[in-house]
Amino acid sequence: MDHYGINLGDGNLFEWAKNMNANDKDVVFVLNPDPFIVAGVDPNRIEGWVFAKVPAEDDRGRMIEVDKILKPFNLL
Repeated sequence: MDHYGINLGDGNLFEWAKNMNANDKDVVFVLNPDPFIVAGVDPNRIEGWVFAKVPAEDDRGRMIEVDKILKPFNLL
C-alpha cells in the first residue's frame, strides 16, 4: 500500500495514504513500544491501539519485522 510518512524519531512515525480510496487505512500513528514495555505496560492491552510486527529496513537496507503500536484511522 502506497503511503507517505514522517519519521518523528525514536521509532515513531506518522503515515498517510497516497490514495485514500485505494488503502484500508488513511492515516496511521506508529509508536515504538519499547518505552511502554520498560514502564511495565503490556502493549497488547492498550485500548484502541494494535500491537503488531511491521516491515522496516534495518541499518543495512535489509527488510526486517519490528514491533510497533499502531493507531489506524479510516477517514472516508
